[in-house]
Amino acid sequence: MTRDLIIAEALQLPQEDRRLLADKLRDTLEDPAARQAAIDDAHYAEVMRRCKLIDEGKMELIPWEEAEAQIFGTDD
Repeated sequence: MTRDLIIAEALQLPQEDRRLLADKLRDTLEDPAARQAAIDDAHYAEVMRRCKLIDEGKMELIPWEEAEAQIFGTDD
């Protein structure tokens, strides 16, 4: 099977299957430790961004019970 045929057949897959295939292929090309480090850096940056918004009074904090009710539609 040629590379062009493999690509042509892969492009015929449903979107979710193409996404899974792309993820599997990317995993074989990237260093897993570097990928995890990038994820960790992104999480840290997001936490710091949110902390800054809280410190500046630009983000409203709500109790867990209220958040839970909004997320899950519960009213205990």
